[in-house]
Amino acid sequence: MEQMNLSKPDKDPEAFIKNVGEFHYEPSVGEIFTTWYARYQDIYENRMAGLSNEMRINMLLRKFSKNDRDLYLAYLLPLSPKDFTYEETIEKCGKVFADDISLFNRRFKCPNLAIREGEDIHKYAAIVNRGLRSPC
Repeated sequence: MEQMNLSKPDKDPEAFIKNVGEFHYEPSVGEIFTTWYARYQDIYENRMAGLSNEMRINMLLRKFSKNDRDLYLAYLLPLSPKDFTYEETIEKCGKVFADDISLFNRRFKCPNLAIREGEDIHKYAAIVNRGLRSPC
């Protein structure tokens, strides 16, 4: 009878990212790249450390929504993701998907939040909570 070796790390890249949530750039509610990446940084930087740059970048971009991936690829033109190191990719993603709302606008919008007709109450509550955690 064959025994499983539990001490052997799983080298399948898919296994690393199966619990990583998809990235959706939504600066109005605080969903920016640095916030998303901070949640999964351990997976990408430690568990995937043995993978090639190209594989780590591919695994990162696979978790982007289609629109966000297209935006990032358009930002890089005429270059492609494989022309950068993993660290450069993280830096560029931080710039492309940064918080583009000024402090003034945040403070103005916070007291003016209102639920739209037909909007899910849970989604609205999440937006309010994120707004309250931001400097407003």
